[in-house]
Parts: sequence; C-alpha cells; structure tokens
Amino acid sequence: MRCSRRGTCCALHDRKATADAAITPCTDCAFAVSFELGELTVYKDEGACEEAEELEGTRLRLAQGNEVVTTGGGSPRFGLYKESGGIWQQVEMGWSFLLSTASQQQWLFGFPQD
Repeated sequence: MRCSRRGTCCALHDRKATADAAITPCTDCAFAVSFELGELTVYKDEGACEEAEELEGTRLRLAQGNEVVTTGGGSPRFGLYKESGGIWQQVEMGWSFLLSTASQQQWLFGFPQD
C-alpha cells in the first residue's frame, strides 16, 4: 500500500514478485528480503496509483522491524526498513506484518509514495 501526503492511498498486489532470498537483516529487524516487483495489480485506488506501473521491475531490499509501530486493525504492525547502499533505514510511516493462515503466509507492508 502506498499513500500520498494528501491522504489518498493505492493498494497494490503482486503475484509475480520474485524474491531472491532472505538477506541479512538490520540489527533492529526480524527478517529481510531482496525481491523484484513483477506484474502489479491495483485493487484499491484513491488517487495515488498514477505511478504504480512504473514500479514494475523495481528491486527492493526491505525488512520487518522488531518494534510495534501501531496496532491498527487488530494486528500489530511493525516498522518497515529499507536497505540502500549497505545502510538500513526505517521507512517513515512504513509498516509491516505477516498474515498467516493454515496453508500460507503473506508479508504485507505499506509506505508513503514520496
């Protein structure tokens, strides 16, 4: 999910993201993954999805932090970290959590578009 500073959001789903593998997380993180975004599907557009197609093929290195940043929606959401040039930084207003069912586990995360 990407949200603009105006408060509009864009919820994206990527069934074709290709994860390279787990990578070494930051010291404040539970886990980290390097992956490339594949074919993105917009399933909720409140006016912040205009650049979504440009994200296809983007390589990201993200991690879930250990610290809870909010408990909105009944599930604890943890901080989101991004690695660039060997340095991990917490994404301002970013969140992350694992959604687990009996048959699968999904990693959900969101961040501002700017």
